[in-house]
Amino acid sequence: YEDTDVHFHPVTGKALVMGDSFIKDVVYNLISNACKHAGDWPIDVVLREHEEGGTSFWRMDVKDQGGGISEDRKSFLFRRFESVDASSASEGHGIGLSVVSSLCERFGGKIWVEDRERVDGIRGSIFSVTFPRVKV
Repeated sequence: YEDTDVHFHPVTGKALVMGDSFIKDVVYNLISNACKHAGDWPIDVVLREHEEGGTSFWRMDVKDQGGGISEDRKSFLFRRFESVDASSASEGHGIGLSVVSSLCERFGGKIWVEDRERVDGIRGSIFSVTFPRVKV
């Protein structure tokens, strides 16, 4: 996706999180999914502090300007399939997002998706993940 503009908006130069080397796979999956659905539009990746339930997290929002995701698809987007028909298996069946969701839970964080239009008036999706902060 070298032709896709990806704009990073970090609030800090260094964000330490609880996790392991699979964190990079989570980030890669979310950005590459956004690139697949963005068309000619840029992707925005926003990193910021997030507090929830008395715990400090780093939150990453990956914002695309694709077609969005229907409400009925959102209900199973992060679930692992019980069975997949191999004859129709291809990119885009959500298996990567189920792994991303499992990794987020393993690290003590979470993942969710929102309609971007409801947040900032631009068509598309926002995939958000949180990971517990490591304070130094």
